[in-house]
Amino acid sequence: MTETTNKINNVPAVINSKFQVYTMGEFMDKKLKPLTYLIDPLVPECGVSLLYAERGAGKTFMALSLACAAASGFDFLNFKVAAPCKVLYIDGEMDAREIQNRLSLLEKGFVEEGKIVNRENLRLFLCGMQNGVQMPNLASPEQQLSLEYEIADAQLIIIDNISCLYDSGGKENEHNTWTQYNMWSISQRGKGRAILWCHHCGKDKNRGPRGSSSIENILNYSMALSVPEEHTADQGLCVTVSYTKSRGKGDESVKDFCAKLVSPADKSCLRWVMSDTNRQTQTKQVQKLKDDGLTLKQISKMLGVSKSTAHRMTKENA
Repeated sequence: MTETTNKINNVPAVINSKFQVYTMGEFMDKKLKPLTYLIDPLVPECGVSLLYAERGAGKTFMALSLACAAASGFDFLNFKVAAPCKVLYIDGEMDAREIQNRLSLLEKGFVEEGKIVNRENLRLFLCGMQNGVQMPNLASPEQQLSLEYEIADAQLIIIDNISCLYDSGGKENEHNTWTQYNMWSISQRGKGRAILWCHHCGKDKNRGPRGSSSIENILNYSMALSVPEEHTADQGLCVTVSYTKSRGKGDESVKDFCAKLVSPADKSCLRWVMSDTNRQTQTKQVQKLKDDGLTLKQISKMLGVSKSTAHRMTKENA
């Protein structure tokens, strides 16, 4: 730190030289790097995103698939990947054998489509492979710092999931509980890294991710997975993908879609395929309920969609 004199009122002030402050003129003259995406539209470079889902909606399958696509530079479903990047996948919940089995089936499914997973670009930091050593708690500044060695040159960090890897000791629905979550996410963004947090829905899936709304304050994108109401477990995994927050995009790339995870008769692989969401039928239902005088909250609860999705459906019929 250095001591200087405030030019306006001649009051001595201590300046912390590690911070950068610009006049508007200086800032506007800066040639900033254009916004690019590691996974378009979900994960911008140097961004913070959230993938959350109700239980049984394929959160880990989706997260592992996104990790493979980002590490390898190939597209899947509605996600576009321009170039491969270094990915660190951190799991704090599952048995390592289950992760290995899922990755094997997904990799074989990608091969069926002519897509080769870059195994070297994807590193796995798994709770089931630590020989009993406890995983770092990302609510602790000291343990955040210790994680830097494992992060190394990763451009994208996928954290599955918040409940297992972040414990501040506070109540989930209190703002202060998420202070370190916000601070660490912002610091990683400042280091040129992107983060994709994985989380669960609250008891009422239409109200978003579990915990305080402050979870979503810093996010560039928030994506929800839910099981379509008419779908049954014996039909395999089918999910509706909805963007509940989109900072910077309002085009077709953030439109809801539905996908299924399918396998051949011999169960030798798993492949994601696009699926019909019966969107037109559901949109008509939303409009009729709105015409009948129901609020968006009532409509979303009745049809099992988010309020933001119900709102977009009313616009589609306008």
